[in-house]
Amino acid sequence: MMDAMFAATRGLVTRSALVGAAVGSFLILRPAALPAAGDTVPPAPSDNQVMVSISAPTQVPPEDTASVGTAVHEVQDGDPVGGITIVLDHRAAGTETWSEAGHAVTDSKGRAVFVSSIPVSTDFRTRAMPDQRHPAASSATVTVQATS
Repeated sequence: MMDAMFAATRGLVTRSALVGAAVGSFLILRPAALPAAGDTVPPAPSDNQVMVSISAPTQVPPEDTASVGTAVHEVQDGDPVGGITIVLDHRAAGTETWSEAGHAVTDSKGRAVFVSSIPVSTDFRTRAMPDQRHPAASSATVTVQATS
């Protein structure tokens, strides 16, 4: 049965390809419309998904500081995304409410670093704000334990 369906589909594709080739020949002969002088090309739609990673130490002494790093890369090709505004959020570990702890802009390698005090065990996440080419995205949550 599958062989018969494949053969029938293959026959339709072949006929469609012949029709498409004839139509395609006509389209190739038509000149393409080019933008007029002074026209601008619209920005690419914000469909270039990004991945936001986060890193931090697993523990620090109470009342000490921790460096929280983040990096933003395009999902499609892994290229770093510089110039993106990053927001660092924090909350006491185990609680529900996030607070904004700071802002930074990624460098040309897609990186940003924050230094935050750790009065108690603290959860962190970073959020990449959208721009003309990329939608908003968020990292996973990391916890820095305040231990002596």
